[in-house]
Amino acid sequence: MIKNSIVNGLGLTVPILAAILCIPPLFAALGEVQAGLLLIIWAIVNSSALLDFGLGRALTFHLAKSRNDEASYHMVGVAFWLAVVIGTGFGALLFLFSGSVAAHLGDAANALAFQAIAWSAPFIIATSVLRGILEAKRQFLLINAIRIPTGTLNFVAPLLVVWLLRPDNELIAWSLTLGRILTFFLFLFFARRSAPYSLWRIKSMSGSAMLVTSGGWMTISNMAGPALNLVERLVIGGQLSLSFVTTYAMPQEIVSRLSIIPNAISIALFPELANNLLDRTELSRIYVNCLGAVLVLIAAPTLAIILFAHEILTLWMGASFAEASSFALQVFAVGGLAGALAQIPFVLIQARGDAKFTGTLHLVEVAVVSLALVVAVASWSLAGALAIWLTRCILDAAALFLRARKFAQLSFGRESASKILLLAVTLACIPLTWTDSLLPRVAALVLVTSLSAVSAIALLRSRTRESI
Repeated sequence: MIKNSIVNGLGLTVPILAAILCIPPLFAALGEVQAGLLLIIWAIVNSSALLDFGLGRALTFHLAKSRNDEASYHMVGVAFWLAVVIGTGFGALLFLFSGSVAAHLGDAANALAFQAIAWSAPFIIATSVLRGILEAKRQFLLINAIRIPTGTLNFVAPLLVVWLLRPDNELIAWSLTLGRILTFFLFLFFARRSAPYSLWRIKSMSGSAMLVTSGGWMTISNMAGPALNLVERLVIGGQLSLSFVTTYAMPQEIVSRLSIIPNAISIALFPELANNLLDRTELSRIYVNCLGAVLVLIAAPTLAIILFAHEILTLWMGASFAEASSFALQVFAVGGLAGALAQIPFVLIQARGDAKFTGTLHLVEVAVVSLALVVAVASWSLAGALAIWLTRCILDAAALFLRARKFAQLSFGRESASKILLLAVTLACIPLTWTDSLLPRVAALVLVTSLSAVSAIALLRSRTRESI
C-alpha cells in the first residue's frame, strides 16, 4: 500500500508543479476578472469528475470485495453506460443554462466558454468508471502514467492558448475539453486491456440497484466539497464581483493541493479496507497508521503556509495579491489540516459499506452551508465565506472521526505519543502568524519539521516490527 500511495502522490504532485509555474503568467495575461471566470470553469470541470453518482468508487468497492471476478463482470457495463447517460445529461443542462450562469456572473458573452466545457462532461464522468476498474485491479502505476501528462495539460494547455492565440476563456475551455476527451480514450484503451470486462454490453442488470444505491451515497459525499467550492465562487461572483473570486479562490486552490497527500493514501487504502477478510484489530492498525502517515507528511507544509502566507503569495503572485489574500490562505490552511486528517475516517466509513452516513452528512452540509453562505457573504463579504468554510471543515472532521469508531479504534498508547505531540505543537504554533518577527516563525517550523521526522521514524519502526 505504501508503494501505491507514493505512486498516487507523484501522479497528483506533478500537475501541481505545473500549476505553480503556469498560473502566474496565465492570470497576468487574463486579468483579474477573466482569471476569476477561469477558476469557475476549473471548478465545474472538477465537479463534473465527481458527478458519476459514485459509480467509479462503487465499482472499485464491489470488484475489490468480489473473490470471483465473474460475479461482478455484469456491473461494469451497467456502470459505464450509466456514467455516459449521466454525463450527457449534465452536459446538456450546463449547455442550456450557460447563458443564465454567465449573466449571473455579469457578462452574458461568457456563455460560450460554459458551452465549450459542457461538451467534456460525458467524457469526464465516464472516465471515473474506467479509472475505477484500474483501481480495483491495483493498477496505480498505469493510472498515474496517464494522470501525470493529462493533469499537467490542465494548466499547460490554457497557457499555450494565451501565448499562441489570445487570452480568451472560450478557447481555453475548448483546450480543457479536448484534454478531457484525450484522457477518456487513454483510460478506455488501458481499462479494456487490463481487465476482461465488457464495456459495450450489459450482460445482466443483477446487482445494478446495489451499485447505484451505494454509488449514489458515495457521490453525494464526494461531490460535497467541489459543489460547495462552486457555490462559493458563484455566490461571491454574483454578490460581489469576479475579482473577489480570484482573491478568495486562489488561496483555496493552493491549500487544496495539499490534499494530494491524504488523497494518494486514501486511493490506495480504499480497496484494502473494502476487503471483508479484515477484522477490527487489523482495521484499527491500518487506520491508525494511515492517520499517522497523513499527519507526519502534512503538518510541516501546513504550518509553513500558515506562518509564511504573505511571503509565499508575494513571491508567487505579487505584493498586492498577497495583501488581499494572505489571511484567506491562512484560514484555508487551518481548515485544510482538519480536512486532510478527516480523509482517512471518511475512506474507512465508505469502504466498510456505510456510505449512507457520509452521504446524509454531506447532503445536510451542502443545504445548510449554501444558505449560510448567501447570508454571510451579503453581511460580511469574504470574511463571512471564510468563517463558514472553516466551521464546516472542523464540524465535518469531528462527525467523521466519531462515526469511524464504529469500525476501528483510535489508540493513544506509546506508539501514538509522537503523533499526538506533533499535532499539539503544530496547533500551538499557529498564533505565531500574528508576529512580524521572522525568527520565532522559522524556529516553530524547524521544531514541527523535526517532530515530523521523529514521528516518521517511529511509524516506520512499527511497520518493521509488524512485518517480522
